[in-house]
Amino acid sequence: MFEFVKVSPHKPWLDKIFHANKGRYATYYAPSLSDGIPTSSMQSNSRNWVRQRNVLELYKRLSGNYNSGNALLQSIQNRCMRLSEFDWIHDDECRAWWMAVLHNEQVVDIGIMLGFTPSEHKLGAMQLIFSNGMKGWFKPCGLSDEYPENEVVASAFDFVMGFQRSPPALIRNITVDTLRQVIWKKGVYSPFNSKSAIIEQTARICSSKGIFSGAIIGWWTGLKDGKSLPKTMKYWDKYMPGIDVRETRMKLPDIVNAEEVHIHLMLYLLNILRIPGKNEFVFTLPAREGDPARQIFVGVDLDRANLTIKAPAVVPTLCLGCVMGNHTFEILKKAAFSSTALMNELRYFWRELGGFNLPPAKELSGRIERAYDCMNDCINLYKAENVIIPDEIWVS
Repeated sequence: MFEFVKVSPHKPWLDKIFHANKGRYATYYAPSLSDGIPTSSMQSNSRNWVRQRNVLELYKRLSGNYNSGNALLQSIQNRCMRLSEFDWIHDDECRAWWMAVLHNEQVVDIGIMLGFTPSEHKLGAMQLIFSNGMKGWFKPCGLSDEYPENEVVASAFDFVMGFQRSPPALIRNITVDTLRQVIWKKGVYSPFNSKSAIIEQTARICSSKGIFSGAIIGWWTGLKDGKSLPKTMKYWDKYMPGIDVRETRMKLPDIVNAEEVHIHLMLYLLNILRIPGKNEFVFTLPAREGDPARQIFVGVDLDRANLTIKAPAVVPTLCLGCVMGNHTFEILKKAAFSSTALMNELRYFWRELGGFNLPPAKELSGRIERAYDCMNDCINLYKAENVIIPDEIWVS
């Protein structure tokens, strides 16, 4: 292969990513993180997550025999290809199939490549195009607070909790030569080909022994920029000074409130609390079976998820807005009454989908408890019928 020029105007940024990437092993893969608990016993004994376990088992069956001769795989694919990504995350077979595609489908092209631009905080993510026409967003690099593994942490959390707002994500190993050959087949592989240069740059910074180990996230078509009310008091006071949170919420339609609060709760528990409009994406769900078209918020670009630090104690959406869909409240209540079992279940899914171990996150349990207490305080103050939006109006 060509020896690409190593001098770059972004060298300090590249050096920072290079050194940070070395920390992924100690953060996620060190044997001591497993606490000596074998995979088989990391699952909880709770019946709360039977559905999620069944999806995981189907994924492993499909992934273990991923070929055109697998009649079950082909049957599921033929059905799911006619549906939207929103349907895929709600349909158990489609979700398992989507995960299997991400883990196994042959890469035939590379689309968008972000490269490494410090002013735009680019970390080398790229769009992989598969032989079946689907796409995945591949993140082989990261910084200490934006590691690729966090995408798996967040996606599995979304699924296990039942929010159903994020595409699946898992860790996939891809050789550097595989991506070189993909570009080679599409044109000339040379230092003057921007994709070639980015691959070589990424290989030097983020590969190990000729292999990229990164998060592959399901590509969700049709997303548009969205914007919701501020998620923290800091941003509320900055963007909506002097305006009452509860009064503002009460002016919005129930279906809008329920959707916003649903994604806000998920992001609060993941501790991704950015300014309004930053990394907020919406998908328009077409009208169906008598239900009007509506916008849903989709959780993507979740590598800032952090379950190990304390989140703000007062959250305007939960503690002051005092409105939530019943389906969301039931998710929160289930988590509040089974936090230990939930953590075991999460650790099991992280190991199965990411191959890594994380210690129990006590801070997550604290956030769940705080959110649940806030909603109960709201119910005591305003009465349940003025706080909880019934399922007839909105479900996730």
